Amino acid sequence: MKYDDDTSTVPVRPRIRGHTRSRTMSLAPNPPAEALLLRRWALALLGSDAGPDERTWQHALASSAEGWKLFLARERCASPLQRRLKQTGAINRLPEAATRELGTSALSDLKRVLSVRSHLATLAQLARERGWWIAVLKGGVAVAEGEQIYLADLDVLTRPEQAFELADALTALEYESTGTDRVTSRHLAARFQPHSLPVEIHHTIKVLDAIDEVRARAVPLEALPPLRQLGPADHLRYLLVHSTAQHPERAGRIRDLLLVSHALRSCTPADLATVERDLADHDEAATIRETIQAARALQTRAWHADPFEYQALCGYIAFERPKRDDVETHIVAHGLNLAIARRSSWRQFLKYRARPSSIDHARPIAWLRRHLPPLATVAKDMIFLPSFLAAARIAGNIRREATRILDSMERISLQTTSSEPPASRQRTSRAGSR
Repeated sequence: MKYDDDTSTVPVRPRIRGHTRSRTMSLAPNPPAEALLLRRWALALLGSDAGPDERTWQHALASSAEGWKLFLARERCASPLQRRLKQTGAINRLPEAATRELGTSALSDLKRVLSVRSHLATLAQLARERGWWIAVLKGGVAVAEGEQIYLADLDVLTRPEQAFELADALTALEYESTGTDRVTSRHLAARFQPHSLPVEIHHTIKVLDAIDEVRARAVPLEALPPLRQLGPADHLRYLLVHSTAQHPERAGRIRDLLLVSHALRSCTPADLATVERDLADHDEAATIRETIQAARALQTRAWHADPFEYQALCGYIAFERPKRDDVETHIVAHGLNLAIARRSSWRQFLKYRARPSSIDHARPIAWLRRHLPPLATVAKDMIFLPSFLAAARIAGNIRREATRILDSMERISLQTTSSEPPASRQRTSRAGSR
């Protein structure tokens, strides 16, 4: 990897012109490094009243369209970012290419929000007409309360005896099913209408014990009666575990930090203390604590340091280029999880090996599990082990690239700072401390 002159803080990659070997080189942007600088800028913009200092602004203004695309695709924060830029009057500072990328992503987010609101109105009407108990989960709560934020689907919780009735009611309204409902699953196959987000009907939640007590603690969703939402502590607990343990590759993502920040608004100090106590011994307790601290800093506009910078950079590296198919996407996501894990690779192997997966539902594995259980375990390992080894190799590559980028950015930043006149360094230091 080569770097540009000492005045830049963005590593750039060498790119050979033409198809033959030549000494002539042009310097290509490094989207992961740019995406990381954009994350620093975005968090300063969203998490403080003063906003980014001028140097951080210049990094954002200098980022390529590829860097913006990668940043927005991973962080899923286009709508909140665009809204904040308009509130501060800074939207006009962005170059045309950045404005276009941000606007395209924000428009996509808005379409998703409108789809979810349409589903929520339908569910509220069904609950009102039929007396069903339906609670909105995770990001659906924020959207119901007026937030515009990226959602991949809408999750709702109902009673087990009502789950299939609700699915049938949606089918009658021309919702289609994405697959076959499994009685042993925590939720039914997703339902969707053309050009809309899917709806997942849960009858239990894996990460929340004593589901009947969770239902009893649910509170009305004031924005859309008679729908309900989980109690404040349960809602926060679910978001935290979902974004750290169930999907570790999402830990620290700006979109997920904003959702946790939204959930914190409804929590009393006693609610938060309960959640922190309940999750103190969780496998991902350290990441959960960092998530709470980061979300609280965004909520109070007191952002000062990013505990997830390394994880974010690993994510940019892993998903810089489009993947060929779902299999490659799965293996790369697994490699990313290994790259950012606090445990050793083999402890991660044992964890993922024990976790139920789509492999368990493959027909040959399911048949062996019924008739020859020991062979089912062997067959699953024969499928899983090569995938895990490929992911472990990817994880090593991600770690090395992340370390190179961070080291080079730090080195170039130090060179830039040392080349500034004393008065300029003093101004920069003051701006960074605000």
